[in-house]
Amino acid sequence: MNSVKENLLSFLSKLQSFQSAKKPSILFTTKYINKYQFISFIHLCNELKISPLIIGENRVQDAQEKIDYLASQGQPLQAQTLRKTFTFSMIGNLQKNKTNKALSLFDEIHAVDTIDLAKQINNKILNINNLKRVTGGGEPQRRGPLVGGAGAADWQDPQIKI
Repeated sequence: MNSVKENLLSFLSKLQSFQSAKKPSILFTTKYINKYQFISFIHLCNELKISPLIIGENRVQDAQEKIDYLASQGQPLQAQTLRKTFTFSMIGNLQKNKTNKALSLFDEIHAVDTIDLAKQINNKILNINNLKRVTGGGEPQRRGPLVGGAGAADWQDPQIKI
């Protein structure tokens, strides 16, 4: 059985074989790994010089556990430096009651499914200004109107910065 490192190297090798004018960004989901594997994965990606490193998590409470564990490792400066090596993305349905926590953990929120939630996020990020971007889901199986797609007119609210 191949190791994670061997599988990752194989994947990166195959990816490099494609001819493209623009280097693709890859979002690695960490849904099924625990906090110990999470830290190991970040170290492995840094060792392999994967850049940009984008990590997606779909549950706020799992993200909190992983980030708390990361913060508890080594000296605070080491943990902060390691945290800056990746972009942390919320990739699942965000529950309205977990918005504050999500905004403190994630650099990106990939989709929101209601205009009320988008407004709530917008109001909060005007004050904290740490979220890089919020996008409407571009996938047909996602609930709610899509930015730039069917139902985009529903999102044309000048109060929301998307």
